[in-house]
Amino acid sequence: MLDQAADKPKDDADVRVGRRVRALRLERSLSLAELAAKAGVSIGALSQIERGLSSLRVKVIWPLAAALDIEPS
Repeated sequence: MLDQAADKPKDDADVRVGRRVRALRLERSLSLAELAAKAGVSIGALSQIERGLSSLRVKVIWPLAAALDIEPS
């Protein structure tokens, strides 16, 4: 669970996934808003994923992978 007082990431896996999503987004020169729109998620949700504050849900993995032009793995 998120430590609300410190706004800390939930766990290491969430942080690693978030960093990878952000790196892929930047490699493709996409803004948060652009990737969020392509993947059908809110900017806030994508921002939380990138910062490791939210786990990447299964229903978001496929659209996000498609928007980044990668295979989910």
